Amino acid sequence: MCYTLPKIWNGRVQKFWDKTLPMPSSYPITESKFSLSYESEEIRQAVIEMEDSIGSEDCPVVAVLPEDTYLAGYVGTYDVSGPVDEMTLLSPEPVSSSNVIAMHYFNDEWVQVEDVEVRDGFVYGTLESFSPIAIFEYAKDIHVDTNDHGIAGAAGKDLIVCEGNHVKVYRDTEDGKTYVLNLSSGTKIELTKASYIIGGSVDGSYIAKTSILVENLVTNALAGKFFAGSVFTEKEGFAEVGEINFTVYNSPVTGCLTGSYGAVRTKKANFHLENTILAWCGCGEGYAGVDTENPDFSSRAWCAEANWTLINVKSNLTFLGQNCEYYYVDKTTAYVEGGKHAYLIMGGSNSRTNKTNATVKGAKIGIFQTTNRGNVADAKVKFSGCEVEHLYVGGDASDSSVTGTTTKLLYEIDGAAGTYNFENGTENGALLTKEDVKRIVDRIEVSRNATVTMDDSLRELLGSKFIEK
Repeated sequence: MCYTLPKIWNGRVQKFWDKTLPMPSSYPITESKFSLSYESEEIRQAVIEMEDSIGSEDCPVVAVLPEDTYLAGYVGTYDVSGPVDEMTLLSPEPVSSSNVIAMHYFNDEWVQVEDVEVRDGFVYGTLESFSPIAIFEYAKDIHVDTNDHGIAGAAGKDLIVCEGNHVKVYRDTEDGKTYVLNLSSGTKIELTKASYIIGGSVDGSYIAKTSILVENLVTNALAGKFFAGSVFTEKEGFAEVGEINFTVYNSPVTGCLTGSYGAVRTKKANFHLENTILAWCGCGEGYAGVDTENPDFSSRAWCAEANWTLINVKSNLTFLGQNCEYYYVDKTTAYVEGGKHAYLIMGGSNSRTNKTNATVKGAKIGIFQTTNRGNVADAKVKFSGCEVEHLYVGGDASDSSVTGTTTKLLYEIDGAAGTYNFENGTENGALLTKEDVKRIVDRIEVSRNATVTMDDSLRELLGSKFIEK
């Protein structure tokens, strides 16, 4: 593996480092008092010199950064007065995480404040004497983990854990090597063998946002399976991810693309894939340790909202819901344009999907089905100019393992040139009956300009639920 030092800023970056008046006025009331008027010109000059060193290895905070972290932000420096030997507010400015370091200027040098904690977004600490106090934020850097962390198939593979950093996975056109680059710190890891790339954490740490960009790869041999969110496989508890962002341009992706894995609760997952080849994809995976029979928001593994944009994607299995095990998806929205999907499934591989809504344009689809196993509560799809070889009303009737249920479905086909071969699908593993259609099918609305095939028995079964315009 190849590592580089964190990015070194060339001088001061005004947007991030310079402080402007007026001082903050909305902060917790304590005995602490804050000022930007320092006791002496010498102290003021020491603050200026410290701020000028930020972004370089000469900055005092660099020496005390925890291992495998980098300086992520400078909050500010204030002259502070307050009670000694008591926990009190150290800065009037809020911080974005608990990863903070407080430095105070004491005996002509910057010294780390050891007793520090974050409460409700503000930094508190205990000091024997007060002086100018500088607050910094740090972040975990990307790193290699050789522990498989309970991920199926990960034994012997490197895990590139990105800890919520904005990373880029790319092939360098000059040396032909494939790298994972932390765009925040400048740290770069060369991929020398098939690796799993994880956007979030593997230790249960909260991740506010993940961001993975993959572009211009020419092989899927090195950047293998992607977990866009976090991985957590402990028997108790769960990890949390605020938002997943995964973007692929012009690159093959081997194995699969998924959201979070294991006992992880994800609020939002955004996937944008263009000109990509996938084995399969879905918005998240549970595992045997979270075997809730009918998962919901009380479960340890769920995704509240998934958003898909799939343009010219070739995929064997496209799940708009979850792609494995006991996992709940509340809402998923998809825009699919072009490409070829052997299977396009409105819900997940198993478990529950509440609401799913898809717009599909100009795509070639082998098998389309609302449900696979588990339940899809509300499935809506609008087709335009597609070629669908087997368009099932419900589950895939050609596969005996498809035992899922659909609570309500609505299909629309517009007048753009396309071909659609409707077939009777399944509900709970059996072909739909009239009672099923009455209960499940909202309507199937088809333009007379589209090329549609449907045998007489299915047309009779659908009755007034089949509408030609």
